[in-house]
Amino acid sequence: MTVAVVFLARGIGGGLASLKGFLESYSLHPAGLVHDLVILLKGWEDPEELLEAEGLVRAAGARSLTLPDDGFDWGAYSRAAAHLPHEFACFLNTHSRIRADGWLSILRQAVAEVTDLANLAVPA
Repeated sequence: MTVAVVFLARGIGGGLASLKGFLESYSLHPAGLVHDLVILLKGWEDPEELLEAEGLVRAAGARSLTLPDDGFDWGAYSRAAAHLPHEFACFLNTHSRIRADGWLSILRQAVAEVTDLANLAVPA
């Protein structure tokens, strides 16, 4: 099973602070599941801030995907999904902060439980 954690770092309106806040929370709380971290850099107008953001992404061992700032978040997630070879993806918006160790394994377990329930036959 391959998993991607995809964080949307929107450049407009405090993008660097949001990216730094997420990456700090990400480094403080182990995911509990092997995954790839992908940062969507959406709508970064200041070239210097974009360069700094790309440096933060590299320092975190993540990969980035740069997108224009058109549409809503779900549009960016949809575009990103087309570039991801992973079986599962966890999409996090610009304001997301991780608050617990094992967070990704907890989410994955919840998905597994819901999937198992959906596959159960309903008694007649």
